Amino acid sequence: MSTWYFGLVELAGVVATALGLAAGGWLVANGSVSVGTVVAVVLLLASLFEPVQQLSQLYNTVQSAGASLHKMFAILDTEPDVDERSGAIDLPANGDLLVDGVTFAYPSTSTPALRDATLAIADGERIALVGPTGAGKSTLAKLIARLYDPDDGAISLGGRDLRDATMRSLRDRIVVVPQEGFLFNGTIADNLRLARPTADDAELRRALDRIGALNTSSRSRRGSTPRSASAALGCQRVSGNSSRWPGPRSSIRRCSCSTRRRRTSTRARRRRWSERSSA
Repeated sequence: MSTWYFGLVELAGVVATALGLAAGGWLVANGSVSVGTVVAVVLLLASLFEPVQQLSQLYNTVQSAGASLHKMFAILDTEPDVDERSGAIDLPANGDLLVDGVTFAYPSTSTPALRDATLAIADGERIALVGPTGAGKSTLAKLIARLYDPDDGAISLGGRDLRDATMRSLRDRIVVVPQEGFLFNGTIADNLRLARPTADDAELRRALDRIGALNTSSRSRRGSTPRSASAALGCQRVSGNSSRWPGPRSSIRRCSCSTRRRRTSTRARRRRWSERSSA
């Protein structure tokens, strides 16, 4: 519709200008009007059709906004596959993480991605899971974060089954650290406080110091945070450097357990490791 509208308006503007010039030339030749009058009429016609043409761009903007709203409401209306049970309780702040005989198959496949997996991680312990692609490392990390529920077996933190935990306490205690992070427009402090809005400046500085970014950010005009998060990395999202920022967010979160996937060498395409630390 916008294409036809813009074309018709453009054609009408050209035709109106041509008719104005033709009629104005004839009137000037007869001595009825001056050349200045014809020029004024042509300029007024241009001023008339220019805002009408801009309505086409406004229509495109409205259409784009409508499509974005449709997608947003579709996400908001989506029912979660893993929901909170009635009578759910909060997870303890600390405790051992236990994966007990877990078997899991993705809904689209019949072959289990994990079969009878058992793993015990003590409070404060850090482990790495290394293996070839398809071994189930990412699947185990997703199950620990309860992005899926196991088909058989149980996963518990501090002796409490994750399926019996409230979603709020589950997300506070167990955090997934993505391999690539996204930096929103704003200061580094704003980006880090997405994990915990009440974090003070001292906590932010400690988190930046852990990834070696404290000196870089402190060279800005406003002390420890540059004017924008993208200014520290050159652009809003950089695949080479943005992977450093999810780590500080998880540490500010004060979680009990964090899972992270990471390449350990250039030869291994998919080398991932799970990290767990006490708050």
